[in-house]
Amino acid sequence: MIKKKQHYVSQYYLKAWTNEKNQIICLREDKLFPSNTMNIAQENYFYELQDLTEEEKNHTYSFAMQAPSKYLQKLHIDFIHNYLKVFKYENITRHLIEDKKEQVDELLNQHKKNYEEDYHAQIEGIGNKYLDLIRDGNILFYYDDTTEDRMMFLFFIALQYMRTKKRRNAVIQEFEKDNLNMRKIWPILAHLSATNIAGGLHLEKEYNLVLLINKTDINFITGDQPLINTYSVENKKNLEDHELEFYYPVSPKLSVLITKDIKDSREIIIADEKKICLYNDMIFKSHEEQIYANSKIHLVRYLELKKNYSDESSG
Repeated sequence: MIKKKQHYVSQYYLKAWTNEKNQIICLREDKLFPSNTMNIAQENYFYELQDLTEEEKNHTYSFAMQAPSKYLQKLHIDFIHNYLKVFKYENITRHLIEDKKEQVDELLNQHKKNYEEDYHAQIEGIGNKYLDLIRDGNILFYYDDTTEDRMMFLFFIALQYMRTKKRRNAVIQEFEKDNLNMRKIWPILAHLSATNIAGGLHLEKEYNLVLLINKTDINFITGDQPLINTYSVENKKNLEDHELEFYYPVSPKLSVLITKDIKDSREIIIADEKKICLYNDMIFKSHEEQIYANSKIHLVRYLELKKNYSDESSG
């Protein structure tokens, strides 16, 4: 079966913000409305595979070979080969007799549309275990050197950061004057970039996982870019290598930081509403089209900001 609605933010992740009616409150443009998780943070065939030109292939291979180790380089090359394998099969099937070709074409089309969606579902299956632990207030897995949990969690985190529509659109815009079709290349580069980020964070033991516990009446919100680098919120470009701190709300009352700026604490209780608003404002500034909460009251402030922005633009 071909999967048409493909999510760039996990439904399992978003369900932490659903209310008693299993609805999440969404702010899009200047409209506030309830929705189920199936109909938000998704696009039809968002992950559909597309064949690359020779120039585009060369660009992806060149990017892969810039990885800091031979191990990562091989990992990247293997991923690219598997990603593009379907197009080799497609060329072979052109010579099949018609009745066989139709069946094979149908299978290849299903593979192209579902391959990356299924891949992300597998990674989500791994990451959901860590989301559940964090939502239970347990982050000990991150500091356990006897397991691969830290590395697996960091890869999950990095991929959630890179897989979104906002990240894709930003890269397309950055390279719009080049001859490369980044809409086709980005799905591969997103995976390679996530692997590089996770590997770097894993090797840098200075990065801690810190649980932020919200004890105020204002809930954490999230958005269609749910994981953000706090250093880049103000659209700062050309960040230094050390300017990386991931912020990730995991429920209305819990968030995490992956940071090396906090060394003496694994949990921070926040009783100041202004600090919650600060984190929520970063989610708002970083979103592409939508932000989410479990109640309208937590999005009214941002509805007003959107309306003011629309009025200024039209004026």
